[in-house]
Amino acid sequence: MRIIFFCGSLEPGRDGVGDYVRSLAHQCRESGHTTLSIALNDRHLEPWFTHDDPLEIRHSVRTPPSARVDFVHEQVAEFKPDAICWNVVPYGFNRRGFMPGWLTRLVHRLEAYPQHVMLHELWIGAERGASWKDRCQGGLQRLRLLRWLNEFRIRTVDTSNITYRTMLQRAGVRAGILPMIGNVPLPADAAPSTTATPPAPGAPWKGVIFGSIHPQWDPVPTYRWLQQAARHTRRPVEITAIGHAGAGLEHARSAVADFEPEIRWHDEGMQPLDVISKTLLASDFGLALHPWALIGKSGTAAALSEHGLPVLVPRDDWHLDPPAPSPIPSSRVIRLHNLPPEEFEGWIARRGPPASRLPELVNRLLARLEPATSPVGLSA
Repeated sequence: MRIIFFCGSLEPGRDGVGDYVRSLAHQCRESGHTTLSIALNDRHLEPWFTHDDPLEIRHSVRTPPSARVDFVHEQVAEFKPDAICWNVVPYGFNRRGFMPGWLTRLVHRLEAYPQHVMLHELWIGAERGASWKDRCQGGLQRLRLLRWLNEFRIRTVDTSNITYRTMLQRAGVRAGILPMIGNVPLPADAAPSTTATPPAPGAPWKGVIFGSIHPQWDPVPTYRWLQQAARHTRRPVEITAIGHAGAGLEHARSAVADFEPEIRWHDEGMQPLDVISKTLLASDFGLALHPWALIGKSGTAAALSEHGLPVLVPRDDWHLDPPAPSPIPSSRVIRLHNLPPEEFEGWIARRGPPASRLPELVNRLLARLEPATSPVGLSA
């Protein structure tokens, strides 16, 4: 197949969806397909566009929308794709998360091609207790996104988690689920170092937090739980933070002081991907700080799982209103309050072999790229 991938930005390491698209396109080429990735609204690029890489084209956010539509239409016509795969985060196309009108015009220009839409994010304000401001803005985001989807004559829609699928179903959109992939590549010879040599008596359990530490996470209940687990197993817990931690780092680090010596903290900061991978492989478990209801959309949680780690999810503070079915992302991924501290050691023993989800994702995506036989009805 000849496949075009659309996204907002393709700046390496600065856009999660762009990195996702790059990995997806690479795996498709490894499977014998031909790909072209096009960034439609790249904030990291000066006007007008760049085509230095024959596999990628990047259009700047500063390029006039009408010119962008014309350029992209010409580039698609020249490539002659068998399918177009959109990877959508509304904020990637508009700073307020409203799908812009020029994207609708682009859809009309490309209606001859079979198209697939992967919705990585939807709209804000859908959770219980959301502010009126978020509900109002989210209502407009929802309306604009649904109107944009309704422009597709032949399409298939997917998202990454059961909560988003429920939101789409309630809006009249039938959507499938494609698994999220990790944002840290596995080395070719990946093997968990903790299974190679039994730990010394009293050696610390090694936990890892990779990437953003969300300010919404209150670390104290998690540390209190880990302290109980440490006392039960008579082994301390050492937490390593690696990657760009962000605004929540300082509170997470300072709060450990009240739980020493059972809980220890270690900062690695920003590191190359191969160093991050080695750190994950050398850990006993991961802490994923996305809310439980949205854990399926987290590339960080996927990276922990792909490295074989059991994953503990301490946050359960985001709930769809009305409620959605609870996610079941993996037998090794568990909510903190569902795991008694005395079962911590047995839970860690669930560690599995490192394995990338990318081949599975590509196989499922290729099956989904078969065009739908009729349009899906949408309602706003």
